[in-house]
Amino acid sequence: MRTLKDSLYDEEFIIHENEFTSTTSPNNEPEERSTETTTTTTVSTSTSTSMLTVIEKDNEDCPIRDTAEWNQKVEPIYKLSEEKFLHTVGVAGPNNQLISLREMVFTAVKLNRTIVISPFFKHDIADPSSQGDGVALVDPYLRINIQKLRELVPVLSREEYKSACPHFDAIYDVGNMCKAETVKRFKASCLFFGHEFCKNRKGEEIFKHGCSNKSQQDDGIVQKTLTYDKPNYTPRGADSYDEKCAVLAFPYNLVNFWSAAKKKGEDHELVKQIVAHTGRPPFVVDLAKAFAKQELNGDYITLHWRYNSGDWLHGICDKSGNTKEKLSDICNQISIMKKPEVFASQISAFIDTIPGVNSIYIASPPSETEMLSKGRQFLAKTRPDIKVVLQSELIPFLHEKFFIEGCKEHENESWDLLSLAEMEVAAESRIFLSSIGSSWSNNIKMERQLREISADDEGNKVLLPAV
Repeated sequence: MRTLKDSLYDEEFIIHENEFTSTTSPNNEPEERSTETTTTTTVSTSTSTSMLTVIEKDNEDCPIRDTAEWNQKVEPIYKLSEEKFLHTVGVAGPNNQLISLREMVFTAVKLNRTIVISPFFKHDIADPSSQGDGVALVDPYLRINIQKLRELVPVLSREEYKSACPHFDAIYDVGNMCKAETVKRFKASCLFFGHEFCKNRKGEEIFKHGCSNKSQQDDGIVQKTLTYDKPNYTPRGADSYDEKCAVLAFPYNLVNFWSAAKKKGEDHELVKQIVAHTGRPPFVVDLAKAFAKQELNGDYITLHWRYNSGDWLHGICDKSGNTKEKLSDICNQISIMKKPEVFASQISAFIDTIPGVNSIYIASPPSETEMLSKGRQFLAKTRPDIKVVLQSELIPFLHEKFFIEGCKEHENESWDLLSLAEMEVAAESRIFLSSIGSSWSNNIKMERQLREISADDEGNKVLLPAV
């Protein structure tokens, strides 16, 4: 049985580089709905429902706030056209949506367009405040540092975009557009910009005539397929993308950031800058820094332990199609590693190879906390010099620093904030041990590689016992 909270960290099994291949697509993951109820603000149209927490104004006592200084002009690194605009609608869960955002920024630079800060969505399975909806909106300042992004490329605020583009003219499709769940999310994103934005220039609601090139033409909207010529990542027919107000619909692996990052030159620098300028919000960075200072002793290791029985092991190890010998060995190793005495022994042996490090933070799905706690207890008996810190310590720290400090209105965002805080702890660690098949891990791996602080990073396979 899949645990609702577990998939906060990953929404698919995408395995990069030299890891094993999985065929599970980010848009085809089976869903399980939350039965918990929360209080949210609901905004409806005749065909879609979305939820967006409405905060009337910043609470001066709350550190969670939009830090973008929209009233101050910023000179970005990339000077792009201020006459054409691009925003995106992201795929799947939080980490895939971050990839969508980054690919949109990459595409905007290639097409010479100002970007529009686009909404994010809650994880429909992991986050109970989403009510399993899939279209529960998250204000972008809760996911990324918008002010930092403004230093890279021209960015329009939501209000500026509504003024510049009361309607949009074109959908640039990468092949994921006309699915029931994506159309629903597309409509929900319209609500972020205002109800009229959901209508075409004829004043009719979008998708009135269906979802296809012809139906969009009937709606007065241009729909084009956007592809890149590789390996130089030049948009095919770039001059033909001339509409003023366009949406890049559901990009995911449209641009191979791993490949582009490896090649020195224009694309390498662009990818490096995009990742550097789409980091976590300042209040998350500050929280993680304070937590690491209090709970971890100087240099520390972060281990991402993704291997929960109801989700990862089921998706990777329990499927009849995943029968590769090496993958079978990995599954057996993970099973053995879950024994407290083995866990303690493997952690101890690895830390002994890293001079000057005696602390480890373990980021994990909540269902793994009990197993990890038992392993920590066993390790403490033989190696009291090694400090193991778990999510169970970060949760009360986050609650105290945010919600007791006056951020009650943001308690529905606690799931996002917890995952982001763990990512920041991982990003700043001395060594990061990544999980197989995890977009959460892969986003941190890419960030650290581009910052050139990953020389000693490894996959957490290095911890697994021999079989």
